[in-house]
Amino acid sequence: MDILQLTSRKRETYHVQLTYSLLWESALGIAAITNSKLLQTLERSEKYWDEIKNSITDELLAHLNFVEQNNTWKSLLQILHQRKFADLSEFTTYVNTIDEMELRFICLPFIGIDYQIYRERAAQGEKSSVEKLVQATADNP
Repeated sequence: MDILQLTSRKRETYHVQLTYSLLWESALGIAAITNSKLLQTLERSEKYWDEIKNSITDELLAHLNFVEQNNTWKSLLQILHQRKFADLSEFTTYVNTIDEMELRFICLPFIGIDYQIYRERAAQGEKSSVEKLVQATADNP
């Protein structure tokens, strides 16, 4: 059997690195417990997650409800992608010292190279770019 090579691009090599962090585990746990669509795909039943929610303090539950309503768990993951944080203190220092516009840019999800200019402008506070990003994510969920 003959194989035709129809592209002129060189073969690409990918390198995968796995790392472990309690910060990642925590962010993913927050994502799991605050995303009802995701709960159905996990090994544990929804009852398990309900029991956890019933066992935590009202203050923590209020924070988790805020995360759920605003999808801020996604922002946690975006920030964690920026660098390897040794611990929570280093993470909070980074968040508290980074430029506000850069933090907004990091927290806005990448939805494609064609939308990067809107992401940059949205981070600067341009409302029409925010609307463009919202529309783009609504069109391609």
